[in-house]
Amino acid sequence: MASFSPTAIAPEVLHERSMAALARMREMGVVLHEKSFSTGMPVIQYRDLTKGNGDAICIDDFRGRITPGAGLLASGQSPFHADAAYLTLVRWGKGEDECGKIEIDASVTLSEAAFVSYKSIRVEKGVLFGPGAVVMDCDGVPIDLTKPATPDNLEIGSVTICEGCWIGAYAIIMPGVTIGKYSTVAGGSVVFKDVPPYSLAAGNPASVIGSFRKEDGSPLDP
Repeated sequence: MASFSPTAIAPEVLHERSMAALARMREMGVVLHEKSFSTGMPVIQYRDLTKGNGDAICIDDFRGRITPGAGLLASGQSPFHADAAYLTLVRWGKGEDECGKIEIDASVTLSEAAFVSYKSIRVEKGVLFGPGAVVMDCDGVPIDLTKPATPDNLEIGSVTICEGCWIGAYAIIMPGVTIGKYSTVAGGSVVFKDVPPYSLAAGNPASVIGSFRKEDGSPLDP
């Protein structure tokens, strides 16, 4: 006979953790949704390539550039091994568009997913992330391996994950990619190019192996 154990963390403790985490995120310049909650503090990292080694990072240079989903789950509240979400912004120039930005719809809950942005990562409503998923708009690898990884020698391209997508566990979304609405990226896949709407993509490099469309070409109901 199946049995169920109570939550590992008491509700009042979760509430205290959430309030403390949300307050700390606000201090770090994160824009929170009205009904945000968090079972632990996400790992927020700011990197400024325009400053020298040892120079202090100014939070105001990054303020307002991260809007996480309304839900942030840490260890103990997932059936999988789930660490906190990782949200990293990199500033590589003085211009408004020379710094990362992460915008995630309020309907999205994150657990262990990692985001690295030099320019723009946008996640629309209803997107689901499996544990260990990674989204990056720059991978930090020089285009010309014989030269340093300066901004002009990096591939930097905005990433958009459209409405209703499912990004499987440990999938990696690479720079410049758009995942079309209601598409699925299979677990462990590495996506280097756009995925059309209503598609199933899998593999490394990922390719489209299926479609969520009817025989007449019209999309299945989401």
